[in-house]
Amino acid sequence: MDTFKKFEFDHLAVRKLFLQFRQALQKGDMHQARRLQQTIFHELRVDKASKEETFYPAAEQAGEEAEALVKKDKEELQTVEWLMEQVQRLDIGDAEFVAKMTALIDEMDRYAAEEERELLPKLREALGDERLDQITGDLEQARRRQSLRQGPTHG
Repeated sequence: MDTFKKFEFDHLAVRKLFLQFRQALQKGDMHQARRLQQTIFHELRVDKASKEETFYPAAEQAGEEAEALVKKDKEELQTVEWLMEQVQRLDIGDAEFVAKMTALIDEMDRYAAEEERELLPKLREALGDERLDQITGDLEQARRRQSLRQGPTHG
C-alpha cells in the first residue's frame, strides 16, 4: 500500500475510534467509553513504539529538514503520552476525564493532519517513493510486533 494511503487509513481508523468514544459519552454508556478509551490508548502506544523502532530512525536519515520534522513529531507524541497518563489516573465519571480526552483527541487530530501535510511529503521528496514505501512496510512489521508486546486491550 502507498505510504500516504497507509497513514491516512491508520489516521482514519483512530478518528473512527474517537467518534465512537464521543458517541458512547453522549449516550451515557461509560463502560463502552472506558473500553474505547483503552482501545485508543493501546493503538496510540503501538503506533508510537513502532515509529520509534523503525520509522523515526529511517526518517532522520533524510536530511536536516526531515530530522527537524521528526523531532517535532516526537514532541507532539510526548504531549499525547502526557495526556494519556493524565486520563488514565482519572475516574471516567470525573468531569476532567472528558476534558482531558477531548484535549487528547484534538491534539491527535492536529498531529495526524501535520504528519500528512508536512512530514510525509518532505520524506517522499527526500527519500523517494520506493524507499518510503519500504520504510512503511518495516513500520507495519514493527506494529505487529509492538501490538503483541503491548498485549491485548482491556475491554
